[in-house]
Amino acid sequence: MNTFQDSKQPDWGKYEVMLSVIGLLVALISLVVGLFQVGVKMEFLLNNWRYLAIALVLMASTAALTHALTRRKLTSKLRQNAETLRQGESKLEEVREILKHKENELEVCQREVGQLKSKPVPYYKRFEQIPRVRYGHIEYPPLLDHTRQGEPIGIGITILKEIFRGNGIEKHDTRMFWEEIETLLYEMDPESPKNYKIDIIATPIFETNDRAQKVSFTSPIFYSEIGLYYSKNNPLFRSLHPMTLDHAIAQIRGRGNDIKFHVIEGELSERMVKKYFSDQLTKNYYAHKSGSMKVPELIKYIAKGNCDVAFVETFQADLQTNFSDTVVNLLRPNQLLYPVAYAMRREDYVLRRYINLKLMEIDIYSGNGGNGITDLIKSELERIGALFHPDDSEDEKMKKMRKYFIREYEI
Repeated sequence: MNTFQDSKQPDWGKYEVMLSVIGLLVALISLVVGLFQVGVKMEFLLNNWRYLAIALVLMASTAALTHALTRRKLTSKLRQNAETLRQGESKLEEVREILKHKENELEVCQREVGQLKSKPVPYYKRFEQIPRVRYGHIEYPPLLDHTRQGEPIGIGITILKEIFRGNGIEKHDTRMFWEEIETLLYEMDPESPKNYKIDIIATPIFETNDRAQKVSFTSPIFYSEIGLYYSKNNPLFRSLHPMTLDHAIAQIRGRGNDIKFHVIEGELSERMVKKYFSDQLTKNYYAHKSGSMKVPELIKYIAKGNCDVAFVETFQADLQTNFSDTVVNLLRPNQLLYPVAYAMRREDYVLRRYINLKLMEIDIYSGNGGNGITDLIKSELERIGALFHPDDSEDEKMKKMRKYFIREYEI
């Protein structure tokens, strides 16, 4: 169709040449007439016709060259504009294709998850053969706490109950401690020698490289931001502004070996200090038992000057409003994110994959726009009165949720 249309279009270049020749002839005639009018004789023209011809040729050549250059420049510009337009249309088409592909992937995932109950996958079938699932519980508010009667409550329990809805789960008789994570998962139950004491840790914990060598983890329930906190009144760290992790580590290491570190054994505060400052942990390094030291006390130590710096989860630190004016985060947002997940035995891949499938199912079917896990966490925090203040609007609550319980790794 385009070829046919092009063949019917006039050759404008040919007409332009003809018009140029006609224009030169008109100019020549006008010149001759003008010369006669001013009294130039024919004899003068006959004697100097060669010079006049050369002048006319130069004029024609200059006009032709100017015309050619102008035409070439305009043609090049038109081609560039056409190419830019073509590339823009191509990129737009690529974006449309990518969006269409993602929409198709989402539809496929939704159909697959929707078929899990009607046509159970092998992990569902094999999980039904597991007689019981017993969870251990470590106190770490608001992820998991205990009532006065010793009953475990919190985000970890709420999500577990949603995962095992319709299936019996039971708790371990007594609360656990951080140092027992790896041992209890692999200890046999003396009352039931074929079973272990616990199968899963209900307290969502950080997945670290060290832990991953000994236990297995589910898909992340969320990613938690870790801050590096110090006191603005500390003479070692005055006039500092939020910075990258590498810059902050360099700043602290540049203060020498007199930096005072306080950590809680078994928690991230200890692991992070050992990771980044192992060669500086001399006389000013203090490791506290988890039973004797909690995050509020650690923040208080920083405010009083007993501790110079400490790694703390941002949502845990921000809960300590009494020290919010003095104890601040040295890191920029999202500089240090760690996945938070359920821990279990490495061999229990059926249980792990079952939980991963259920987490995905909760996100798709229990949440608004695929935010089911976030909705469960928010509901539990509202129920137990943690993190939110009575005057917080829904927008403020969601800002906090997006800041503290990150569902996608953004770095």
